[in-house]
Amino acid sequence: MKTLYEIDKQGYLISNIEIEDNLTNYNKRKYIDIPPPNTQPNEIVKWNGTSWEVVINYKGKTVYNKTDGSEYKNPSYSLNSGYTDIPPNVELPAKFDDTTQTWTTDIVGKAQITIQNLQQDISEYDSKYKPEEVQMFPIYEASARFGGQAHIDLANARGISPSDMSNIIVNKANARNSFISNKLADIDKQEAIIKQETLIPTVLWSGNTSSANITTPDIDSYELVICKIKYANDGRPDPYVYLTLSKSVIYNRVTVTLPSEGDTCKVVDSNTLQYHTNQTDNSLVEVVGYK
Repeated sequence: MKTLYEIDKQGYLISNIEIEDNLTNYNKRKYIDIPPPNTQPNEIVKWNGTSWEVVINYKGKTVYNKTDGSEYKNPSYSLNSGYTDIPPNVELPAKFDDTTQTWTTDIVGKAQITIQNLQQDISEYDSKYKPEEVQMFPIYEASARFGGQAHIDLANARGISPSDMSNIIVNKANARNSFISNKLADIDKQEAIIKQETLIPTVLWSGNTSSANITTPDIDSYELVICKIKYANDGRPDPYVYLTLSKSVIYNRVTVTLPSEGDTCKVVDSNTLQYHTNQTDNSLVEVVGYK
């Protein structure tokens, strides 16, 4: 009797069989007559064409996608190059560095997911109303605020007074406008994060005066401008506050304010940025443009 060892197409050991005749009657690509080495519980043997190799058995193990850190039950003995068995130890989504064998949070991916969630919040908010009601919000609101006929007709249809109908419409419109504007502001913040990670930064100015008009030629060409003001060491984890000017804010010359601190930043014209901080200890200010 002779023992043969059956392998799959990748060379992994499947089983063994006992035969009485010669190996020549069997497919040598499928059966090996050399005994494999012993293995540990997490190992498996693989035929490399000339000899057996002991390799890690990844079948059924939890592995992680290197592009986002998501979990995956591995269906095969081998590990696909796009996965690792090292679990992420940072906030997801995360990316895996093959050189350092470490994970880092994917800041752009995280911001993109946050934007999707914020957009979903807006959709779910409006899903409480019929599509035609959402479309009529601006008309009803204007009519209620300025005494138009639309809200009078709506009040009559619902059997209430025009003034009560006006209050309902205005309150509903105010609540909706506030909710959506806050969500859109949060979306703007996430888009600014994406721009910081994907655009090329340029330090436009740095100094330590509490107020200044800064000459920044062609500032309208920047997608994003951030005024970083370093505060005194008062125990805060990040010593800087950030006044972020998006493209629309730059173009429309809007003043960006940090209400809790009273710091302001504004593009005055295409060549001038103005900032003011209430810090009195000549805090370092750095203006960074991204494009």
